[in-house]
Amino acid sequence: MSQAKKNDKQLKASISKRNSHSAAKMRRKAEDLSRIRNVLSKLSIRDQLRLEQNYRDIPKTCTSVWRTHEKHLDLRNIESKLSGNSLRTFLKAMWRDFHHVYFHSDRLQEELNILESAGIDSLPGVQYAEISCNGEQTKKYYPPQWPLHALPKLLRGLRRLKIHSPVHVCFIEQFPKLEYLTLYDEVNTIAMRAILDGGSRRLKHLHFLGKHTSHQLQGVSKCGSGLKDLVITVETFLSSWEEILLLPELLVLELRPNENIARTIEALSHVVRTSGQQIKSLQINCQLLDSPLSNCLGQLNLSKHCHHFGGLVLTQCRFDGMDIRALQLPPVHGYAVFCQCSDLKNYQLIDFIKSSCAKLREVILIKCPLLTQGLIDEIYKIRSSEHATTSPLIIKLDNCPNLWTYYEANFIDFWHRKQNVLRVEKMQRSFCPNENVQFLFRQRKKMQ
Repeated sequence: MSQAKKNDKQLKASISKRNSHSAAKMRRKAEDLSRIRNVLSKLSIRDQLRLEQNYRDIPKTCTSVWRTHEKHLDLRNIESKLSGNSLRTFLKAMWRDFHHVYFHSDRLQEELNILESAGIDSLPGVQYAEISCNGEQTKKYYPPQWPLHALPKLLRGLRRLKIHSPVHVCFIEQFPKLEYLTLYDEVNTIAMRAILDGGSRRLKHLHFLGKHTSHQLQGVSKCGSGLKDLVITVETFLSSWEEILLLPELLVLELRPNENIARTIEALSHVVRTSGQQIKSLQINCQLLDSPLSNCLGQLNLSKHCHHFGGLVLTQCRFDGMDIRALQLPPVHGYAVFCQCSDLKNYQLIDFIKSSCAKLREVILIKCPLLTQGLIDEIYKIRSSEHATTSPLIIKLDNCPNLWTYYEANFIDFWHRKQNVLRVEKMQRSFCPNENVQFLFRQRKKMQ
């Protein structure tokens, strides 16, 4: 073939290619115009004219709307609506304004690549990040770990982090402003040590909520001088309970029991004996203590060690006709909650109220079906005899129909005049009891 024919063939191929690109471009343009017509057709003529007159302001206005409604970045969700240049345009316009970001552990590298393709190497406004798990994890498969190393540089302003997948590499300690850390799955020893060895000095809230959370917390005081809120298993607590209870700023300690009730009682006893004077309130899900309640709570001897007891929450307790004084509960100075106590009887609650005397300000009763209308009359007699007219006892009810029906029926004729002594109300908000055992402490400085 002569050179002239070759050149002619190449020229035709080049023209054909240009024509093909041009045709594709025209198709995309036609599709874009069709979408615009679709949007415009939904507007009134007046609104269409406003757009036509102010078309130069449309890009700025779009960005303003996005900033109001699109503060959470979830790339899996966004990709179902945007792709290619449209996605990159959106990310470039919004990268400074995202407050929350959701990553997916099984495609984290892919999501980081999308940000990189849009020229984004930092999300300075993000303070909350969550890394979800794909739900398909098995013992033989773990999501890739290397993409996690890129997150501290990307999220320099991060304050809250939740991770639902395993962590086998060190990166959490590199977030300079991290205050809240919640881990739902296992963390290997090396990564745990990096967190504890002073790498996360700003941590205030540390929660281990997954199945694989029996960690060793020796050295927690290095990262936790400001630690205020700790959620851990009983076994994790017992591994370093002395150091944990010496944390100077600790206000909330939540223990997650296991099947070994003796170990749970051992852990609770350490808290009560060591920090009883600092305990402000206690919440217990009694269903976790699968033995006679008097044996479990009685061993703690709360009345001996806790002299500033402001609140008590007992959930799903079975009292089995016991003398409630066998629980050795201290006088409660503030509020008491009995939630889903299916066999709680009048005389037991009355004995409890008598033991707390006039210091008790509020009793909350939720789903306690055996309580009867006589309870309200008895409580009124007790409070009247204590001359507590300046501080009425408030009883709040939820799903205790016997008590509320009686009080409401007699309110105008009798109880209206007694509100300086006793007031009964319906719960206005739903109450969500703690599923574990939770201690609230007073600030140590106030106790000195």
